[in-house]
Amino acid sequence: MRITDGTRSRELLANLGRSRSALDRAQMEVSSGLRVRRASDDPGAALGVLKLAGSATATGQHRRNIDAAMSRVASEENVLDQLSDLLSRARELGVSQGTDTASAATRAQTRVEVDKLREFAVQLGNTRGPDGYLFGGYRSDQRPFDPADPLASTVGAGEQLRVEISPGQQVETVHNGREVFLDTGALAALGDLAAALGADDAEGVRPATGALQEAFDAVQEKLAETGSRYGQLGLTAARLGTLEQTTAAHRASLEEADMEETLVALAARQSALQATMLSTSRILGMTLSEYLR
Repeated sequence: MRITDGTRSRELLANLGRSRSALDRAQMEVSSGLRVRRASDDPGAALGVLKLAGSATATGQHRRNIDAAMSRVASEENVLDQLSDLLSRARELGVSQGTDTASAATRAQTRVEVDKLREFAVQLGNTRGPDGYLFGGYRSDQRPFDPADPLASTVGAGEQLRVEISPGQQVETVHNGREVFLDTGALAALGDLAAALGADDAEGVRPATGALQEAFDAVQEKLAETGSRYGQLGLTAARLGTLEQTTAAHRASLEEADMEETLVALAARQSALQATMLSTSRILGMTLSEYLR
């Protein structure tokens, strides 16, 4: 096979171009800190980076879901604490007015306070959060309780607001209004006590007082469940945080350049380019007499 001067020149220039491209890539790796910027840089690593990026996006969404859920759970805990105090106060009033020493006048005065407590309990049931009514279940845009008829809630049994906190895992965030204010008997007990006080019915005050104690105990159970949910969410958040760190580290190992190796490669490619340029210059600059020599 005959190799002409033109062929040799093209090969020399091609070598020079490859040396320049290798140097440009090394310089880009040094300046960006990335080994993989395009799929063509390393198809296998690029595919891994894409998968890890998708995983990081999903994990980030789950973390945001958990943060929102923990905020709602903390809000519910605050409401349940207030409801517990309210029920305790109502029970104290019932005990004081269920004795023979109480009179129609004291019971009438006490009913005014119990009515206020019941109104406040309804307000607690209609607590609003940043994303709607806290106890509205999955219909958080609808007020759970009508102050004129608080025992008729718009929340149906089993209507729960659930969020996804990891792939395939959904959890309930807060109890709905029916569970907290109706199923516990809180609103009913407050209403019964108010009615008995208004009727000056000592025999009716005493069972209403007992119902308030039962409602208080039921609310305490809801508080315990709320604390358990908060703990579960916190553990899941910690696990996702570890997963985020692991994913980020894995992605960095695929995507980021080893600066020590990259700087060594940059120096080597600079030397290779200089050598290629020098040899190309000498060969292409040869005269006929030098060529025949």
